[in-house]
Amino acid sequence: MRKDLVQSKERGNSKGVVKTGKRVVNSLIRLRIFDEAMDLFIDYHKYLNSETLRRIKLEESNQIYMNNVLNSFFDNLKQSYASFCEQFAGLLSSCFSTYLSWCDTEVEILIKKLQSQHYLSLI
Repeated sequence: MRKDLVQSKERGNSKGVVKTGKRVVNSLIRLRIFDEAMDLFIDYHKYLNSETLRRIKLEESNQIYMNNVLNSFFDNLKQSYASFCEQFAGLLSSCFSTYLSWCDTEVEILIKKLQSQHYLSLI
């Protein structure tokens, strides 16, 4: 199952990653393999976030670039939360801390990326 997800990512097919990721995570949940399901869920959403940020062109003006980055990042986070709630319904109490930890890491990555591009002063 992980191989299917890796192959979708290697092909650069974001829609394929989402479709494959959801299918694999749902299969693992049905098999009651929650830890692996959570790992794969985070893996494919991490890939989607990085791909979205990668696709935004740096040639745009700073304001447009920042608006695109932040809007895309937080839209993706909002979508991943909705997807998380849908896929892990009934398991939220046992999986939520892992999801929040991943969100925290993603925000830290965004901050480091913005700092490295001199959009934020060092915090």
